Amino acid sequence: MIAKMTWGEMGQLMAGIGIIITALCAGATLIVISLQQKRKQWVDDFRALYAEFWKDNNASQVRMWIVSDKLYNDVLKSILKQRNAGCNDLDEGASIILDRVDRFISLILQLETFEKMRPMTARQRSLIKRLSFSKYWRPRAMSRPELADYISKYWKNEFELK
Repeated sequence: MIAKMTWGEMGQLMAGIGIIITALCAGATLIVISLQQKRKQWVDDFRALYAEFWKDNNASQVRMWIVSDKLYNDVLKSILKQRNAGCNDLDEGASIILDRVDRFISLILQLETFEKMRPMTARQRSLIKRLSFSKYWRPRAMSRPELADYISKYWKNEFELK
């Protein structure tokens, strides 16, 4: 036989159910806020890397050196050959050029890590695929033999050859 609940017992039951519902709503709200913060952080990080890739004058120069046969041959090729041969007495100008190349490679690594490591929505993944930093710039850089040698010697642990 089922005993009838008193009004006091029913009130306690309703209060318990109310507390559980409130806790569930609070948990759901925290999850939604956390996801929104992660998305905002992704957008902020992406914007910063994207801006650095396209607005940084040094990165712009290195992109031109990599893409242009004339600029590559005139500016970068001989410096990379000297450095790859173990020459550590490059002048200031050559050292500045190598520094710019190193910063560019570092930026590509950051973008590739960003592409691989960050959880993304389908829309964000689509955006990354369209911009394809690593799908264009890595192969383009590796198509230059002296640059590929430089990367394999001095960046081999960070910039695995594919």
